[in-house]
Amino acid sequence: MKIKRIILILLLILVIICALAFYQPFNLFSKPYLPNQTLWIDAWLENPVCQPPCLDGIIPGVTPADEVAEKLSAHPGVLRVERDKENYDTEVILWYTPENETGQLGEVTVDEDTQIVTKISIYSHRNLATMENFINAFGEPDYVYPYIDTVFPSSYCEADLFYVDKGMRVDISSGQSHPPRRNITPSTLISSIALFPPHLDIEQTLKSQSSYRPYQSDINKIVPWEGYREYQCVP
Repeated sequence: MKIKRIILILLLILVIICALAFYQPFNLFSKPYLPNQTLWIDAWLENPVCQPPCLDGIIPGVTPADEVAEKLSAHPGVLRVERDKENYDTEVILWYTPENETGQLGEVTVDEDTQIVTKISIYSHRNLATMENFINAFGEPDYVYPYIDTVFPSSYCEADLFYVDKGMRVDISSGQSHPPRRNITPSTLISSIALFPPHLDIEQTLKSQSSYRPYQSDINKIVPWEGYREYQCVP
């Protein structure tokens, strides 16, 4: 009798773990944002040198590649900067922090012909910040692009945020929201940020990003930012 009870308890625990893995697969394994976990990010949010799309004096579409390493290295939160060839027409400049010496915090993409910065990507082995912290630093986004993520067996409703005038896209961490909605709250975590030359409107902004994110080019899926709430995902 005692053995049967133990087996039943173990089976119950296993069912609970499987249920959590099914409904919150990313939260079980992804690393949360922790205050002061990355000095570079904290300093950028609290006292930015310049406003997006400018990053520590680096401006996509303006800054020459040979100035990037010096500008990045001037920041006390940057451990080292490396330059690498990406493909036939672009190269990237990677930077690392003392908190994560083996994984880069981001990369600056450079056009090989013009040697001008075209894009800045910021990411981390942990989440970068909360939506509340980010909005406190840079204001509210202009648009939301909700979409269905079908990479994993279970489809999830995700959303990216666009700042048109600032030339910035904010990717929020994979969440727990099944279709058809994605709930965005002050505590929603940001996983990556992209900076690029600003365009006049959201349609041109989407077109400029289509080569990087071909799945995200349907202007009909764009909705205005209406604050923290649930946003509808359209297949």
